[in-house]
Amino acid sequence: MATDPAAAGPLAGITVIEIGRYIAAPYACQQLADLGATVIKVEEPTGDPFRAWDETGVSPTFLAYNRGKRSVVADLRQPAESERVARMIGRADVVVENNRPGALNRLGLGPEAMLRANPRLIYCSINAFGSSGPMAARPGFDTIISCLSGLYSQLMDPQEARPAGPAFSDLTAGLFAAQAVLAALLDRTRTGQGQAIEVPMVSVVAAGLLVEPAMAYLRTGVAAQSDTRMRRAHAFFAVTRDDRPIAIHLSAPTRFWTAFVGVLGIPELRDNPRFANRTTRIAAYYEISALIRERMKDRDFQEWSALLAAADIPHAPILDMGETLEAQDLAHLQLVVGDSAPGADDAVPGHPYALGRSRSVHRSAPMLDADSGWVATWLETGVHDPGPQGRLQIDASERSA
Repeated sequence: MATDPAAAGPLAGITVIEIGRYIAAPYACQQLADLGATVIKVEEPTGDPFRAWDETGVSPTFLAYNRGKRSVVADLRQPAESERVARMIGRADVVVENNRPGALNRLGLGPEAMLRANPRLIYCSINAFGSSGPMAARPGFDTIISCLSGLYSQLMDPQEARPAGPAFSDLTAGLFAAQAVLAALLDRTRTGQGQAIEVPMVSVVAAGLLVEPAMAYLRTGVAAQSDTRMRRAHAFFAVTRDDRPIAIHLSAPTRFWTAFVGVLGIPELRDNPRFANRTTRIAAYYEISALIRERMKDRDFQEWSALLAAADIPHAPILDMGETLEAQDLAHLQLVVGDSAPGADDAVPGHPYALGRSRSVHRSAPMLDADSGWVATWLETGVHDPGPQGRLQIDASERSA
């Protein structure tokens, strides 16, 4: 979908203060920055811990969650620095933070104090277990949330557990936090009032990401296991003759199963009455899977892919991240854009959706405290940032920093 190159991001004019680190709050704020908001990242003197997550000093992990922002350093334990951040919040539209519950209250920067000073403020707090309850004061990281929320029970055998995939719980919290902020901004246009938002990570995973297995348990009393979804979705995995992994997803429409059976040409799948309907196939999943896995060894991936595509059967190779980003069939989605980033002069991940008129904004992640002068001018004059599009590239002085 084409966008208007002259249009500003839809959140142009919105100022966001991020008092966060690691993933959840930074990811939420990066989404707001991509939509044109001015995001000021308040960092401790040593910077967000992810800055030094590897030996380069400019880790891909930090770059992944912090593009499009301005950076200012503040030691919030120092009253003068805390007061400066309070002044920033007084001018801002949104605060997003992921500190332990009560930590910013003790510094005079909690939601009640900040909303008194700025009644139009949207104050979003992301935490592990909520701000009340027996676990409120406990530390909570992605792995812990993924265990307590039930997520890992959907991904692995708990008896042979290991951390799986990206930081699903952190990322889900960031997504829901950004959604909540956008909803609160819309509400403010009607009421003129800001509000405090709380985003407990356990809640967003257990009741948000896992809404289907949660509802299934509430209706049946049976907890989904790690193989429940693949059995119910008729998702099968195999390796072809040329050692290429392949996934086939037959889902609910009967026509997918019927067409797939025709392509495979296995009489047992066609004639066995236990495979005649979806319910019995779910019960016989592993028996069916064994037949499919054996049959897929007879042809190379490209041969199977041509046959499956001709029959309109959903299938795909299992790609690694590099293969996905370089896939020609996906190039039109602009999964990669060519903006520069500190320590990486080539490309960054693209925005995940296209807007019909206004445009998303891509700007590099900031160097530590790169914008302290801009923040001082903003606090003194009240002049708003012209927008992230004002600094698309990093100049030579920043590259050598």
